[in-house]
Amino acid sequence: MSLKKLLFKEHVEKILILLNKNGKMYVTEITDSLGLNRGSLSRLLKELYEHNLVDKERELTDDIIPKTYYFLTEKGKLLIEVYKMVDKVEKSPIHIENNHGTVINKVDSLTITNNFENGKKK
Repeated sequence: MSLKKLLFKEHVEKILILLNKNGKMYVTEITDSLGLNRGSLSRLLKELYEHNLVDKERELTDDIIPKTYYFLTEKGKLLIEVYKMVDKVEKSPIHIENNHGTVINKVDSLTITNNFENGKKK
């Protein structure tokens, strides 16, 4: 799946925002917070992991099965800003009518900064 399709897949934004807010979280904590079933969440986390948006660590415990927790990567944190920009564009109340009577949406003071060059942070 392409990154563009994944970004706007149901629940992905909520997962990324939750991890951004809380840092490291176990699968159970995420399912409880968002009301998702474990299977759906596991598939989404796998896709997010494959796109390097989240990372995971296993915590060894006395339990038979080690606990895995997830957290945002730097790339995942950048996407939080993408969601904020999309929200800003969607909420833009300004409309301009061109000379053909077509209404054009106008966004004031939206700045996109590229802090990466050739995949490396500047």
